Parts: sequence; C-alpha cells; structure tokens
Amino acid sequence: MLENETTLTELEELKPNNVLESELTVKVDYVGTMPFVPGPGLVLGFLQPNLGSPVTIDNKLYLIDQNDAIYRLDGNENNPQIQQIFNVSEAPNGLTLDNRESILNITSGNEPNSIYLMLTSGTEPTTDIPIYRMPDPLPGVVGIEGEEIADLYRIESLPESISFLTPPETRYQVLYEYELAGDSLIEPRAIAAFETQSGGPNHSGGGMVTLPDGRILFATGDALTLGADGRTAPQDPNEHVGKLLIVDPEDGSFEVAAQGVRNIQHIELVQSDALDNLLVGFADIGGVTAEEINYIDLEDLLDTSVIENFGWGRNSDGFAREGTFYIGPGIPLILDTEPPVNGLAPSPELGFIQPQAQYGRNDPNGGVAVSGPVTSPKSFDSITGLFSDLSSGIVYATTDPLTDTDVDVFKVNLIDENDSPIDSLQDLVGGRADPRFFQFPDGTAGVLLETTGDFYRLTEEVSIDNSNPEIIDFTSFTVEIITASNAGFENIGGFYQAIDREGTVIDPLTGNQVSVGDEGYEAAALANSVVQLGEDTSITLELDGGFVYVPYLLANGEQFFTAYAEANADGLNHVQSVGENSFGFEDLLGGGDNDFDDYVISFNII
Repeated sequence: MLENETTLTELEELKPNNVLESELTVKVDYVGTMPFVPGPGLVLGFLQPNLGSPVTIDNKLYLIDQNDAIYRLDGNENNPQIQQIFNVSEAPNGLTLDNRESILNITSGNEPNSIYLMLTSGTEPTTDIPIYRMPDPLPGVVGIEGEEIADLYRIESLPESISFLTPPETRYQVLYEYELAGDSLIEPRAIAAFETQSGGPNHSGGGMVTLPDGRILFATGDALTLGADGRTAPQDPNEHVGKLLIVDPEDGSFEVAAQGVRNIQHIELVQSDALDNLLVGFADIGGVTAEEINYIDLEDLLDTSVIENFGWGRNSDGFAREGTFYIGPGIPLILDTEPPVNGLAPSPELGFIQPQAQYGRNDPNGGVAVSGPVTSPKSFDSITGLFSDLSSGIVYATTDPLTDTDVDVFKVNLIDENDSPIDSLQDLVGGRADPRFFQFPDGTAGVLLETTGDFYRLTEEVSIDNSNPEIIDFTSFTVEIITASNAGFENIGGFYQAIDREGTVIDPLTGNQVSVGDEGYEAAALANSVVQLGEDTSITLELDGGFVYVPYLLANGEQFFTAYAEANADGLNHVQSVGENSFGFEDLLGGGDNDFDDYVISFNII
C-alpha cells in the first residue's frame, strides 16, 4: 500500500464533525396558513404540496405554491388576509406550466410594482429571447443493472431500482418581469430561458434574489440526477448549469459569478457586522457526505473577473468537492450510497470557497437535505444562522461569525407557542415537514412547512448572561419596566442600547463607535436611551434583539451613573443586581451608604 493511500476503513470515517447538543432554544409561533394545490410529487401517483420559501417584496410577504399560484399576505397577524395574485392558468403564450416547479421562484423588480418570476415550462418558449442550452450529450452507466444511458442530461427512462420516482424531463426555466396592478400580475415581459433537466431525482436549483444594482442572482442546479459527482459542466464557465449567475434583466445576458454548486433552492442577502458589504447566504444540498451552509461577500461575486468556486463538479484534479471532502465519480441513479467520499480536502484550499458550516447526512441526529438558512438579528441573539433538514425537520444553528469557515453546528431545542418542547418541526405536522425558511417584512425569522402550508415566526428564547448581571443581553422581547425610589433626590432611570457587552454605543450624530471611557460617552449613551422613567412608575415596551441594554441613572435628574464604573464621574460602581431582573443604584458621588436601594429599576418579560 502506498504511504498516502487511503484505506476503505479510513474513507468510512471521513465525514463532517458531529452536530453538537446545545442549550439553544427557539420558539415556533403560528402565524397563518397559505392555500395550495397538491401536484405531481417525487413519487409516481402521489400528489403532494410543493411550496417555495416566502419572499418579502415592498414590505409585503409573498407565498409561492410552485404547483399552482402566488399569494400575498395582506392585513395583519390578528386579521391575516391571503390574496392570490397569479395562477399557472395565466401562463404567458408559448409556456406550458404543468409541473411541480411551474413557479420556481420570485423576486422584487427594479421598478415600483415590478416583480420577476422564474417559471418552469415543459415547452420551449416561443418569444425572441436568449435560450441557454444544456451541455452536449453526456453518456454514462446508471443503476445497479449497469444499464448504459445515452445522455445523462436527457434521461428518457429510469432503471427498475428507482422506477417509483418521477422520470426527469427537459424543461425551461424562463425569467419574466410582471407589473403588479392591484391584485393581479399583468404585462409579462420575457427576459431569458435556461434549459434544464428536472423531475424526481434531478437538481434544478432555483434560488433567486435581486441585487442592489438591479441585476438578478440566480442559482442553477447541475441538471443531473442523484448518484453522480456533477461531472465537468459545473466547473466549466462556458456552461450555465451548476452556477450562480448574475442576469441582466434588460437583455437577458448573464455573467458567471460562481461555479461548483449542486442544488441551491434559496438565497438570502445578509448585512454582516464584520463587513461594510452584504453577504450572500445559501445552503447547498449534498450528495451523501456533507450538507453545506455558505456565505460569501457580495463584492466578491460581483467581481466576475474571478469566478468563485464552491467545488462541486469534476475539477482538473479529477475530483469534485462536497464540503471539505473529495468526492468520487459515483454511479448515477444509485440511491443514498453514491457518490462516495474519496478523501479529505485541505481547508483552506487554494482556489476554493470553504463552507461556513457543514454537517453529515450520516450524523446521529439525522439529515437528508439541508434547507435554509435564515439570519435575523431581530429574532436571534447568539444564533447567527438557522437551518434544518427537509426530511427530519431537525433544526440546526451556528453561533460563530458568518465570515468564519467550518464552524460548529448545533442542534436547536424547539418549543411551540404553548412553551411545550417539540423534538423537530415534524411534530407540528405529524410527519415530514419540508421546512422553508425566510424573513418576514419586519426582519424577523420565519419558516413555512410545505406539508400543511402553515407558516410560523421563529424567536430565540430569552437567556440572560449572568456573568455580568448589571446589563441585559438577549433577543427581541417585550418587557414591563418598573421603578421604585428610596431617596430624597428626584431620580430618573432607564436603559440605553449598546452594541456589545463592553458598553460600546453608536453616536447617532457621527455614526462613530464610542467606547466606555471615551470623551463624549455620557452624551452618546443618553442619545441611545430607549426609555426614561421617574420614580414609582412603569411602562411596557418592545426592545429590539441583537443589542445589549445597560441600566443608567440621572441622580436628581442630572448626575449620570451607569453599570460601567469607568464611565462614572467618581470611577466607582453605582449599580448592583439586587434580585432577579432588578438593579439597585447608589445616587451619591463617592458611593453613598453602599446599600444600592436609592433607586431600583426592574423588568418583567411579557
């Protein structure tokens, strides 16, 4: 055996690190139910829902039944109204919308009341637009029978071993622009078409989002069946399959922004705390080794002089990459065992983008196909990204910065709206849930369950960090704040908003960060006050998540004291935890009598 040869036993051990147990807890609150029409599913003779991730456009939530229609959520949560605005029966001339991905995705347009639709047609569009064709015929061996197939991109029949799946078909993903007029979409304008192979065992992608410059970022699948390594086309910049494309809606032209992706079904734009630029986040469904969560700086994608590479498809060294693993060729249409892992790739690896997170489909916690992610500073505190498995409904999270790579993945504990623990999202539907993640118009996180059409708001449960009890550090919440006084001064108390546990605040006049001890800290802190109360009063208010809330006192309405001794005029501590969710102040310079009962401010979580 060669010194660097990998044995079969060693290969069997090659897999992402196990998902870790955690105390992370997310509450799942029911919001509403969208209508849907079951359509052709993955299994012949079985109709099922096929719902896409909801999309926010112009402060409205749009719900996508890929089989049938687009709906808009109007009204409010106490009186939700769901209005249909498009149906497949309104297909533009020349298109045949008769498949489970007829309405693949939608995104906001460049003009007021403009919406882009990516429709999947069973027939080639007849309008005069660019049509981007699949790669040349790719012969291969399929199935355990060893049956030869003439073209993996145009499979005409399935082998007996998986004949229960819907046969793949050649289809066209056609981009249209529509005008929204009241409750209808009118004036369709065809832009471009992308030939693909879709059906039961194939990867047709579909993630789509409008970029700040007005162009459209669209994820194409590798157009191949399960069991294969993607072959060479995802690594060929002259082919459109297995790519992130930047499409110009004016003329239908595109640039390749990234290559080497397998099956991205959802894309989100994320504001990164670590960068001035937006991040592009997406999950890429794996074969049998690694499910990937990826984030990349949008500026890197926009610079198409360098095509970012996520590794899927056969590279010049003969291997595809799945997560941080080399993948062998595989045998197309072999279920759940191909393509095999072939070795561990270096991380980092020159020329390749490493996943922010990955987890194994053979992990003890389960895993079949990743769905998500969703990020939301309004909904989450310690969680940076939330995602799940389509099949198991088990929810996972990362807590590290989105710009890090190969970070730990944690299993998330779930509770329902009655605060009862649930094992997974399956418990909400009594079976496979097929979760689809999104953001509500207010920026909070949500999930839609395909099985029932129910959609929910997701909130990380309040958790107080007791390592410094004189500040509050937790997620979005509603509180009742109560004050009490036992001093001769007419004191005023409140909380101000900081961006970290060190008390750093943003000066609203300059936009600069001001740290504890800096000149001007008192003025900047008070400018970030979220509430001021006198003595023996109470108020109820909602506080945003993703921030730290610091109690402060204006002794006799003038002298500023905070939880940070170095920010106080005498350099002494003037705030102390005096009970659960209660803070007591000393209101005299020099520390007074140190009983911390001159002014007490408390809060109750509602």
